[in-house]
Order: sequence, then structure tokens, then C-alpha cells
Amino acid sequence: MLIPNFFLERYKNPVDLMIACKLQSMIGSFTKRNSKGYELSIKEQTLAKICGCSIATVRRSVSRLHEEGLIISMHRRHRSDGLLGAYIYTIKDFNCTNGFFALNKRAFADLTAKAFYLYAWFCRLKGGKYNSFYQSLNDLSRLTGWSKSKICSMVNELISKGLILKQRKRTKSGDYTDNTYFVVVYIPNKKIYKKSHRLAKTVTQMNRSETHPKVSAYNNIYNNNTKRGECLCDNVNYMCIFSKHLE
Repeated sequence: MLIPNFFLERYKNPVDLMIACKLQSMIGSFTKRNSKGYELSIKEQTLAKICGCSIATVRRSVSRLHEEGLIISMHRRHRSDGLLGAYIYTIKDFNCTNGFFALNKRAFADLTAKAFYLYAWFCRLKGGKYNSFYQSLNDLSRLTGWSKSKICSMVNELISKGLILKQRKRTKSGDYTDNTYFVVVYIPNKKIYKKSHRLAKTVTQMNRSETHPKVSAYNNIYNNNTKRGECLCDNVNYMCIFSKHLE
């Protein structure tokens, strides 16, 4: 997902940034729009679970985002049973062409709000072929406003989650210098199905004619579905039963 660069300068609170990025990630080509912006629906309980905080904290954060202009309006609809449903937020349409960075969606499920805040900075700082950056702890402390010990703690959490890698470097004299960090690009596993037309046709014929005696005999032999668990082919090439059926 693409996040505008100014999100990091505007939303200094980790919970505010995490909710803002979550709302931004929900915007797609089929998202409903009105005259003010995008309409998104999400429960407060869901935001609280993602950020690892209470519902009251989410409400305060949403109120701040509303004051800062990200959330233009919000309302709740009544369900058929008379109860109030999830909030519907109208989000301002930000143009990401002027400056943005890519963020891994898996971070919402794996990280706390503070670790997410630092991870967002890492994603913005990364560059080059290997998605690396080499800012020192002083530089990171100046960007985030955190102490060095807090940054080291969050870095260890990101490393344990497999979202970044750290490489320690030495100078010619043997002393350690600034670390090099690598942001791991996450690619979800996708199943690739490669079926020829003949194989797909064969499977279809099998499914349609399982009651055929020859196919039933093939299934019993192939799956070894006999009383004693023995092959009852009787010196017959049992693959011919299946091949003859397909002719």
C-alpha cells in the first residue's frame, strides 16, 4: 500500500499514524466515493484490536484525526434490529503522486503501534536495490523523538517479526560504525495452477462418470479400496482400464 510522506510529520502519535495508515490502506479502485471523499466502514473494536489499545484510545485518536482533516465526517447507521452499526468514515482524498512510500500490510497484524511507527519511518528511509538505509541511532532519535534505548527495543521487535534485517559494520580499525538496515519486502504465497486442456478434460470426464464400471474398478485399484487391502488386477494392466475409458 502507498502512504503519503507527510503522514509521518503530521501524525506523531503512534496510534494516530497506525489508524491513519489503516484507513488509507482500505481505499481501492472500488471504494465508494461522495462529494467530500472516500467512504469507509470499520468497527472501533477492529481498530482497537489492530492497534493493541482500548476503544477509548481509538475514539480519542479518531477525534484528533478529525480535527486535523484526515477524517472529514463520520456517522453510524441503524441496523435492522435497531442497534447502531459500524462507523462510516469519510476520508479525504490525498494525492500520493507528490511523495509516498510503500508499506507492508502485514505490519498491521504483527506489530504494536509504537513498533509500527518506527517501521513506517524505516519504509520511508529505505532505498536502492536492496531496500536499505544506514541512519544512525542519533538520526532515528531526532526523527522519531524517542530515546536510543527505546529505538533499540523497537528495532529488536521488528527483527524478531522478520520485517527488517540489521547488519553491523566495522571500520578498518575494528570499531563498530553505523548499522545498515534492510527492509524485508513481503511477497504473499500464490498458488500457480498449470493444467493442460487434456488434463482438465480428463478430470471432468472422471467426475461425470464415476458410476461407470471401468472407472469404478480403476478407483478401487488406484486407491486400494479392497476388503483385504490387496490389488485385484489379476495380471491386467490396470492403467489400461483408465486409458481405454478415455478413448
